[in-house]
Amino acid sequence: MRINLLLGALALGLSGSALAATDYPSGYTKCAQVGSACSMSGTHTVALGKSGAFVYATLTGAFTCSTSLFPTNSFAASAWCSVGPVVSSSSSSSSSSSSSSSSSSSSSSSSSSSSSSSSSSSSSSSSSSSSSSGSGTAPKSTATRPQLSSSVAANYTAAKFLGSWTPAAVTLPASPNYTVGSGATYKTVQSAVNAAIAAGGSTRKYILVNPGTYNEVVFVASGVPITLYGTGAATDVKIQQKTNSPMTGSQYKALVPSANYTGAGKTWVDGCAAKGSSIVGTTCSSAFVIQNAGFQMKNVTVTNTYSEDNANSGGADQAVAVYTAADQVTLDNVRLIGNQDTLWVSGTNKRVYVKNSYIAGDVDFIFGNATAVFDGCEVYYVTGRKSSSAMAAPSTESSVTYGFLFSGGTFTSDGSLSGTIYFARQWPQSSLSSPVGKMIIRGATLGKHIVSTAPWKDWSSSQKANYGTASVPYLGEHLNSGVGAAK
Repeated sequence: MRINLLLGALALGLSGSALAATDYPSGYTKCAQVGSACSMSGTHTVALGKSGAFVYATLTGAFTCSTSLFPTNSFAASAWCSVGPVVSSSSSSSSSSSSSSSSSSSSSSSSSSSSSSSSSSSSSSSSSSSSSSGSGTAPKSTATRPQLSSSVAANYTAAKFLGSWTPAAVTLPASPNYTVGSGATYKTVQSAVNAAIAAGGSTRKYILVNPGTYNEVVFVASGVPITLYGTGAATDVKIQQKTNSPMTGSQYKALVPSANYTGAGKTWVDGCAAKGSSIVGTTCSSAFVIQNAGFQMKNVTVTNTYSEDNANSGGADQAVAVYTAADQVTLDNVRLIGNQDTLWVSGTNKRVYVKNSYIAGDVDFIFGNATAVFDGCEVYYVTGRKSSSAMAAPSTESSVTYGFLFSGGTFTSDGSLSGTIYFARQWPQSSLSSPVGKMIIRGATLGKHIVSTAPWKDWSSSQKANYGTASVPYLGEHLNSGVGAAK
């Protein structure tokens, strides 16, 4: 897609010196330094950055380059704005996104912020204006790295994936229905959730979680729709627990007190504890469970803090941070951190929309059979345990048209790996009738850790990657950029 920029003299020649290439992403056009004006036509993704680190916003028309347009950043007046891909006219103008990355172990409850994700609207086709070379020419499609044609890509947008559901912006109320914090009525997140579910009705309930660290398993049962939120940066509110698949039911019982739960939550916790001396497995390893249709979460970090260092497993234990099993779930500006199986989106024809968020892990850390759109998110591969692995594991049923869509955003790591990390492997989930696994990545910036010629991994020697066809792709890309993009 052609970028149509109307740049004034100020934007073209500020200070009369060349701009360092590390101050704007590949495929973007330098525009103006902080405090100076930039004019453009239409709606574009705009980057603010310096020395190879960037945050992104979606802006329309002329603007003054300002750090205030890009939340959650530490840039000062020396940073530059640059203009990138056109987004569709139906995209919401002046929406912005940012998520920070971490090079530390995902088992830590805190991580250092560095790079960020780009954003795009849920109704945007998210087409990038450049290939990895920034030439504007689409890369060649190959048998092991298929690229969607423009006509096919038109059928693989966020709006197509989500169908009749257009996710509303997560708006925060002037005052919540329930407040969680050390000085509030509710001391734990679960106690506020219990109260909201018990209140019932059909009017959405709002739960404000004050800054702090909450060491608990949270179970959000079906019932009245709930919005759980913080009012600051996602790192201000940390919900975490070290539940893991190899722990026994007895260990689970000691860690997760049944008395803290009611209804379906108590049934869930008691069921995991009832395994006694047997291991609890992947499902019970979840630190945050969502069975609440229409659930929203914003400005929150959820971490499974299990270190995955069990000697008997070779460091390959499942430890889920967030498990969704409901339709129309929205996660906005959240940080989901783990190692193996960080985010499990479960349920045929269930839909999940993840916006402007950060997801970290190292093995199959985004997986499941739900339809999920990741809009302007950062997918961060955590190094330290495994130098080669698959990041995602979709198990979409063959009868379901849409699986995972990564629209815009970035695929990042700490820079220590080159060409060894796969996009995904298709999970042959045994509980499903005909799982095939479907995943599309479009308009994203890909790091050097991505495998270059065949980035889709076989599940096993007998379960090879199934790419679908050129017109009905199961696995594919469209106009991605960055060092790891197809050439």
